[in-house]
Amino acid sequence: MSKRDEKFNILLGTNEITVKVSNLETAHAVAKEILETPGIAEKIKKIYIVTNDDDEEEDKDGQGAEPGVKADNTTTDEKANQTASTQASSKENPKAFLTTEQRLIARTQACEQGARLADRLCEPLCQIFNSSVNLKRFSWSASYCAGTSFTRPQTFWDALYAHSQTLEGLHLDYFEHEVRQLTDPKTIFPNLKTLKLNTVSAHGDDGTAIDALLNSCPNLSTLDFTWPGCDLDDCQIQNITWSYTYPSLTNLSLSGWNFAPKPLADFLMRHPSITTFADGIDFQLNDPGSEPIQFDANALPALEALYKSNGPLSSVLPYFDPAARRQIQHLALYVGMGGGSVLSELATLPAATSTIKTLEMHGNITDWRLPEDEDSSDSDSDVATDEAKEPYVPPPSMPSLLTSTLPHFTHLQELAIGMESDHIMHRRKDGVFGCPDPTTPEDLRYVLGHLPSTTTIRALRVRDERAKTLPKEMLDEFAGVPESLEYFAWEGEERVLYRVLRGDGGVKCVVCDDNEEDILLGRKMGGGWVVTEDSSGRRWSERRVLDY
Repeated sequence: MSKRDEKFNILLGTNEITVKVSNLETAHAVAKEILETPGIAEKIKKIYIVTNDDDEEEDKDGQGAEPGVKADNTTTDEKANQTASTQASSKENPKAFLTTEQRLIARTQACEQGARLADRLCEPLCQIFNSSVNLKRFSWSASYCAGTSFTRPQTFWDALYAHSQTLEGLHLDYFEHEVRQLTDPKTIFPNLKTLKLNTVSAHGDDGTAIDALLNSCPNLSTLDFTWPGCDLDDCQIQNITWSYTYPSLTNLSLSGWNFAPKPLADFLMRHPSITTFADGIDFQLNDPGSEPIQFDANALPALEALYKSNGPLSSVLPYFDPAARRQIQHLALYVGMGGGSVLSELATLPAATSTIKTLEMHGNITDWRLPEDEDSSDSDSDVATDEAKEPYVPPPSMPSLLTSTLPHFTHLQELAIGMESDHIMHRRKDGVFGCPDPTTPEDLRYVLGHLPSTTTIRALRVRDERAKTLPKEMLDEFAGVPESLEYFAWEGEERVLYRVLRGDGGVKCVVCDDNEEDILLGRKMGGGWVVTEDSSGRRWSERRVLDY
């Protein structure tokens, strides 16, 4: 295998082999090695496929990289429009009207091209499937699945489902409108414990095959299911019944439009063993055809960790109904665009303030950074002079909400703040439209300055994967932090856990040694915050500093 192939397609392990494929174009080399080397095939336990587009690889590596699937960033519909436009245009009529028939023909051509590509690239994967006998985990992660026509052939699904009796973990990202082409698995997965399905590309698709798959895994303990978040009836995935029951389900992650409120509510009622729930259900307020999750006080009695994103954050309040007596110790919220104001309401609920030990607030750096047109001093220069017009009152800033709400959470031990700078685009002061600058030491000082002295937090995590290493002079003079703070985790380009030490009239941060970090974290810090599991198998609710 060439050096370049080894970078993308590798075999790991000796007694139990993991196959990792990041370049489908050269996956035949891995298949050839497996087929020609005695003893390898029967040792394969895990197969991981990760396909990224050209731009993503260039952004990560700073250089061109072979993609897993050669595809541009144009969606199937856009390609169809471009093809139809070319067919319909002429010198005499350069703006010819595109007929429905022309669009359908062009779209069919784009889908057929994607299917032919999938047939060719999936052939070595089928060879690997057919040669292995005891596959336990399979994952195909595709970062750009919603914009790519790539329909995997039936031979691929047949070869994968042939391992239904041994699979314990399954992760599938579906490409654009691939769901409508699927057939039922026609088998049971008796040992499957973890299932992750991303059908965000299935706009308007018949989801019968997905529903059948969900109904074929009776022993799931972890389910992560994503579907389109569109509010239009014709744009939603179809025929998802929520009729399944998993007696052992403890970890649940759902993300998409609440297209069937009553069946979903019944599904939650049938699963009292859920302890961790990532609620990404989207809806709109004051819309008769839209509503949040509806459940009574008897639902989710064992819930300990809750992550709420999508939809108005006011929908998090019913989780803390005092009649329910839930003991939610870990709460994570997406607080962008003013959503953090729900903290003020939570601070008045004893069911929240007396139970929450870990609080995570995810957002963008612009939610936490001092606005560029402001300074630290208050100014009355912008007060409206027209008494007949009420001035706009912006929602309270996220840093100010820390000051006003944290003292009410009397059992809070750990605070996590997401200040990501690569998840948002805006017009910068230099006139360029792009991502804001990464989190700086000044941004951190601004947030630290709003931590109330009366808070009880022992650990603080701050995250921006683009942020640089903190300067030594700041770590040596970590002033203004609460007396209760013992640990500080900086999750930037490099992730470092510090112990906060006091003495000689000052406060400083010292890097925890490996033994202490291993004890505190259980594993090295890694992975994103929102996914059900990271590469090490650790769930979002376990990625914290303290263990209690």
